[in-house]
Amino acid sequence: MNAPAGDDTRPDRGAASRAALLVTVLNRIPAMVGYWDRDLRNRMANDAYVEFFGFTPGSMWGVHISEVLGDEIFRMNLPYMERVLAGETQLFDRTIVDPDGRPRHTQASYIPDYGDDGEVAGFVVLVTEVTERKLAEEAVRRSEENLAVTLRSIGEAVIASDASGTVTRMNPAAEALTGWPAHEAMGRPFEDVVRLRRDESVLVARDGHEMHVEYTGSPINDPNGNVVGQVEVIRDVSEAHRMRDEMAALVKTLDRTGHIARVGGWEWDLHTQRRIWLPEIFRILELDQTPVPPDFLSMCADADSASALREAIAAGIAVGTPWDMELPMLTATARRIWVRAQGEAVVEDGVIGRLIGTLQDITERKQLEAQLLRATRLEAVGRLAGGVAHDFNNMLGVILGRTELALHEQNHDALRADLEEIRAAAQRSADLTRQLLTFARQQAVEPAVLDVNQVVSDLFILLRRIVGVDITIDLQLAEPAWNVEIDRSQIDQILTNLCMNARDAIGSRPQGVVEISVAAVVVDEAMAATSADATPGEFVRISVRDNGDGIEEDVLGKIFDPFFTTKEFGANSGLGLATVLGAVTQNGGFVLAETELGVGTRFDVFLPRHLGDASVPTEADAEPSSPGRETILVVEDEPALLALVVRVLEGQGYDVLSTTSPSEALHLANEHPGGFRLLLTDVVMRDMNGRDLADAVLGAHPHTAVVFMSGYAADIIPARVDEDLHFLQKPFSVAALNAAVRAALDQIVR
Repeated sequence: MNAPAGDDTRPDRGAASRAALLVTVLNRIPAMVGYWDRDLRNRMANDAYVEFFGFTPGSMWGVHISEVLGDEIFRMNLPYMERVLAGETQLFDRTIVDPDGRPRHTQASYIPDYGDDGEVAGFVVLVTEVTERKLAEEAVRRSEENLAVTLRSIGEAVIASDASGTVTRMNPAAEALTGWPAHEAMGRPFEDVVRLRRDESVLVARDGHEMHVEYTGSPINDPNGNVVGQVEVIRDVSEAHRMRDEMAALVKTLDRTGHIARVGGWEWDLHTQRRIWLPEIFRILELDQTPVPPDFLSMCADADSASALREAIAAGIAVGTPWDMELPMLTATARRIWVRAQGEAVVEDGVIGRLIGTLQDITERKQLEAQLLRATRLEAVGRLAGGVAHDFNNMLGVILGRTELALHEQNHDALRADLEEIRAAAQRSADLTRQLLTFARQQAVEPAVLDVNQVVSDLFILLRRIVGVDITIDLQLAEPAWNVEIDRSQIDQILTNLCMNARDAIGSRPQGVVEISVAAVVVDEAMAATSADATPGEFVRISVRDNGDGIEEDVLGKIFDPFFTTKEFGANSGLGLATVLGAVTQNGGFVLAETELGVGTRFDVFLPRHLGDASVPTEADAEPSSPGRETILVVEDEPALLALVVRVLEGQGYDVLSTTSPSEALHLANEHPGGFRLLLTDVVMRDMNGRDLADAVLGAHPHTAVVFMSGYAADIIPARVDEDLHFLQKPFSVAALNAAVRAALDQIVR
C-alpha cells in the first residue's frame, strides 16, 4: 500500500491522516480503491489497486494517473476526471489491459472529495472488476442472438410463455401463423394469442382465418429444475390435411370407379410375401375382407386356368414379363365368373421386388359377347332361312294348290289317297318353313290381346297328348291373371315345343313329371341384372319344368341355336327351342333356362303384360267364297305359282291380269282401259318389292284394294300385321286365296 513521505509536495497532515485511515479500511475489501488529487497524482491506493496495475507497494505515490492507465485509456477517461473534479460523481464501465496483456473488464466510480474550504480537493476511485460478469453477459447476449437467429430460421411457429401463461417470446413464423406481431403478443395470455378449437386441432388466427395445426409443448426449467414457463412449437398442417382429405376422397373415388368398372388392384411383395388387395377384388370374388388374402391360383375354376396363370406369374418373377389374360374363376359362393387378370413386375435397385396388377370381372362382357355371337349367328341363319322360305313357300304353294285342284276334280279312290298324302307332306313342309320364319322373327303374325290362363287351359289336352301317358303333367294358372298381346299360334308353338323338349328330356325315366305354370311377375332391376337377356318390367311368366336328366353346362349355351340337338340324327329338326326364342323375342319378351344335372330343367318364358282387355274369339266363316266378276291384277315372280293363282281366280269368275314383273304390272295398271279393283302382289321380287309397287299403283288408282302374299316379309311388310293390311301367308290353300281376295274386295264396297 502506498504510504506518504514527508516533503513539501505532500498535503497537510490532516489530509494525510485521513488518507491513512482510509487506506487501512479499504485494504480489507476486494475492490480497488485509490485517491487522486486535483493534479491527477496518486495520493492513496489500496493493495488491490496497486497489484492490479502492476506497481509495488509505495511506488504509486505521486504518480500521474496517465502513467497508471496508459495514454490511450487516460484520454478516454479524462472527460470523467474533469467532470468529477467539477463535483459530479461518475460511474462507467471500461476495459483495461493488465500488465500481463489481458483485457480486464471493470466498473469505475469517480467520487469527488471536498476539502475544508468546500472545494474539490480530489476524487476517490472505486474500481470493481466485472470481467466474469461481462463474460457472462456476453455469453447471454450471444446466446440471445443465437436463439433469435435460430427462431427466425425455424419454419414452425415457436411461442414461449412464463409460469403464469403470459407470452414472453415468439418467432416470426408464430407472428405469421397467429397474425399477432410479437410486440403486441408479448405480455398477453397465451390463450388470447393462440386460439384453438375442435379438440385443439384447428387454430383461429387473429383475422378469423382457420387452419389445421399440430403442436408440441415442453416445459422451461430453471437451474434448480423448477418449471418457470412453457414453449410451444406449432405446425400448420392445413396442406397436409387437405392432401389427406383429397387422398381419402381419391381412394374412395378409385374404389367407387373400380366398383363401377368391376376392376380392383393388387400388390405382392416378393421379399415379405405380403399380398394386398383393393376392396373391389374381395367383392368380385365374394370374399370377406381379410388382412391376408388368398392366392389367386386357388380361385381358378379349373386346372388349365390355374396352370396358365401360374406360368404367367412365374415368368413375371423370373424375367419381368407382363401378362394379360382372361380366365374363369370360382367365387367364394362357387359362382363361376370370368376375369381379366393383368400383372407386371416392379424393379427396385435392379431387382424385381414386387408384382402389381389388376383383376377385372368381365363376366357380363363375356355374356354379351356370347349373346352377340349367338345373335350374329342367328341373324345369318335367319337371313338364309328367310331366303329359303321365300322360294320354298312358292314351291309348296304350287304343290298344295295343284293338289287341292286335283282332289277337287279326281274321284279315283286310289289316286285320291296319293294326293292326300302329297298334300299332308306339303303341309308338314309348310309347318317346318313357318318354324324357320318364327326362329328368324320374320313370320308375319296377327297379334291379339289374350288371356294366357285361358289359352293354356284350352291347349292343355293337346299338351297332355304330346308328353304321353307315362308322364304326369300338372298345370298351375296365374292368380291374378294378366293379359299379353301375341299371335295365338305363337303361344301354341311355344308351349308345344317346350313340352316336347321336356318329354324328350325325361325319356324313359320312371315317374316323369312336367309342370306348367302361369304367373304374373314384376322383374326389377336386380333380377334383370342376373341375365343379359332379361329386362325390367311387368310380365306374364309361362314356366315349363321337367325332372329329366338336366343339361350340361357346355351344352346350355347352344340349346337355342337352330338345328342344334343332342338327339340322334333324324330324331327332330333341331328348331324347337330356336322357334320358342324367336317367337318370344319377336313379341318383346325373353327366355331364361335353369338346369341341374340329375334333377331337371326349367324354362321361363317372359311375355310383356298388356293392359287392354282380352279379345273375344269368333268362329271362322265356313261358307265358301262367292264367285266374283271384278278385274284383278296379279303380280308374282314365280311363274308356276302365278299360273296356279290365275287358274283359281279365273275359276271363281274373276277377270285376271297377270305378270311376273313389277314394271310390267305398272304398265298394265296404266294401260288397261277398264281398270281393275284389286292388286294381288308378291312382296319379295327382284326389280321392285310389293310395298313399293302397291304405293305406285295406289297413287294412280287410289280406290284399289291390295292383298300382299308372301312367306317371307323381309322387313318390307310389318311382322305384326294390323287390321287394315290384307296379307296372305304362303303357302296358302285355294280356300284361303279365295277368302282373302273376297274380303279385300268386299271391304272396298263397304
